[in-house]
Amino acid sequence: MIEPRPTKGLGPWYVPPRCKSHHKQGESMSYYNRIVISILSIAACMLTSTSAMAYGPQLITTATNWNCFGASYTSTAANTPALTIKASAPVALNGCKFNNALGTVVLIETTSTFTCTNCIITGGQGSAIVVTTPATAPASAIATVTLDHSNISGGNTLIDIHNFLANQGSRGGVNLTVNNSYITGVNPNVANQPQGRFIVGSSPHTLVVTRNNITNTAGIKINGLGKPMAGPLLISKNSVSNINGRLSTGNNGYYPQTSELVQFVQLGYLKSNYNKSMEISWNQVINQPGQSGVEDNINIYQSEGTQALPLLIANNFIRGAYPLDMNSASFSGGGIITDGADPTYTIHTPSYVKIDSNQVVDTVNYGISIAAGHHNSMTNNTVVGVNRLPSGKISKASNIGMTIWMGAKYGTSAAHPVLTPEEIAFNADIDANFHDNSATNNKVGWTRYDGTVDANGDLTNPAGLNVTYWFQTCNPDPMQCVPNQDLGLPALNAANVEFTNWQTKLSNAGVTVGPNWQ
Repeated sequence: MIEPRPTKGLGPWYVPPRCKSHHKQGESMSYYNRIVISILSIAACMLTSTSAMAYGPQLITTATNWNCFGASYTSTAANTPALTIKASAPVALNGCKFNNALGTVVLIETTSTFTCTNCIITGGQGSAIVVTTPATAPASAIATVTLDHSNISGGNTLIDIHNFLANQGSRGGVNLTVNNSYITGVNPNVANQPQGRFIVGSSPHTLVVTRNNITNTAGIKINGLGKPMAGPLLISKNSVSNINGRLSTGNNGYYPQTSELVQFVQLGYLKSNYNKSMEISWNQVINQPGQSGVEDNINIYQSEGTQALPLLIANNFIRGAYPLDMNSASFSGGGIITDGADPTYTIHTPSYVKIDSNQVVDTVNYGISIAAGHHNSMTNNTVVGVNRLPSGKISKASNIGMTIWMGAKYGTSAAHPVLTPEEIAFNADIDANFHDNSATNNKVGWTRYDGTVDANGDLTNPAGLNVTYWFQTCNPDPMQCVPNQDLGLPALNAANVEFTNWQTKLSNAGVTVGPNWQ
């Protein structure tokens, strides 16, 4: 059942006295006229009155199909969501507004389906949406959640797939679809709190994120826990601006040089089922220097496709990844990377990842890199690095366009001259599992900062060096890394030219990115 608790004691379908028929008792009126006037009177009231009404927290426990007509439901308590779903039957809502500045806005505990269309979900310090199955549900239980044509915003995590707890193990699976919506991260305004993720969670059954506008969030992070996904993963046709892991000052700003390591997408310890696809495609991702804080735009960390169905990263446009300190020569981020060899789960290396037909621009440290794994490929990509900062100077952190090298390995330094046994084992695992990687038919032009100066202290190469690609190993066949095209040192307008090429590509393919409404 739905248990409305409106602020003035009126349920959402209450018809105020002014909306009742004005026909006076004893006056003559035909049956037909009485019916028509009643219907028109109530309809007019619903359209003019309900949309302005405000209510308190709501609880839904049974099958519900509810049109809110724009009514707003607000909680002012950190431990009370504006909407709580505790149902084992379908719930469908349309045109609802839910708000909570202090805690979770929408808590969904279901073993059935929940759909919210044309909804506005506004969070603050808590998660905007938490999705799980009931604590008493079997591990086979599934919560299926669809958010469509909606606005979701907040300063903390926006969607938390909360179906695996350390002290309880699995609480079932989640099928999550977010489509055709506006996703906005707002400054949490809590000192030293990082900007929240768009989606975070463990081992979803399916994940579909399509046609959204995603602004100022810390992106998507999925931990597969080393298990095969039961269904497909599709992240496609999203328009993404300023992935941001920076920490809030608590006063409407962000600290300029402190950030979490965040990505547009990080897939960790995720395995593809033998007949289910995993795909990241046709996304437009643009990060601006000084307004974003992204490390790797797409990080495939110890996740794997299959030989028959590789994990596909294709036809994306990615522009921008910058050190927070614009003067820094140190930066670990970039465009697209296969990464990691942590033996926590059964997956020891990323494998069967196909990186195809992407455009990666101005991601400074690297464009595309296979840094760990086997049977991974880079084909038909265009990688261009002008790598200029707002000052017009080349970033000192600029490095190389495309690589195949064991970059995930631990190294020594003056501060860390001897590797630990764990680090030695980690490196051995990377060595053993680094093979059959390839790079063919890619186009690369990449500007690297050259700090060499002449006798007068001026830069010898003020325009930088063209450092395109380095393939440390292409075993067992060196021909796996040819041919590739060196584009030469990119012109200053090369990044803008590449964006124009992207727009032409979209038009030719009949593809649009982002929502189809405003």
